[in-house]
Amino acid sequence: MTTTESNAAALTAHIVNANAAAAAWAAQADTEAGEFRCAAEYSTSPEYWAEFGVFTPYDFDRSRALSEYSDYHKECYGFRPCGYSDWTLEQLEAAIADLSRYAESMQEIWAEEAEYYRAQALFETAEHTGDYSAVNAEYRDEYATDQAPLGSVALAF
Repeated sequence: MTTTESNAAALTAHIVNANAAAAAWAAQADTEAGEFRCAAEYSTSPEYWAEFGVFTPYDFDRSRALSEYSDYHKECYGFRPCGYSDWTLEQLEAAIADLSRYAESMQEIWAEEAEYYRAQALFETAEHTGDYSAVNAEYRDEYATDQAPLGSVALAF
């Protein structure tokens, strides 16, 4: 068996294992609690992966890490990174771990920000339509007083 054939066989076996692990992870979803998991199945064709410069299990893992890093960076910062295409798998894994720690530390801030924009849209719609019923229903306990109905209170965002 040549090195190329050996690499192709190792790559195929590695991808088969990755597909099986992903399918097992998806099958563990707690559907009774409403959890949904979806897992993509990668092509096991070495010819397919050769078009992307992927010849070994290391190349495959690095290719996946490149995609994961780019997607995660965009999720965290709003744009795709540049200058990382020559990183090793180990460098990519470290950067992904850093992004994970950053995202975890930002969860509360992002949730507050999302609530702010949701509330702002609710109030703008109420001001535009003159119908404050949705605002009253959402924020009655938080902002209403005995003195005036919420629709007559000017709240600034």
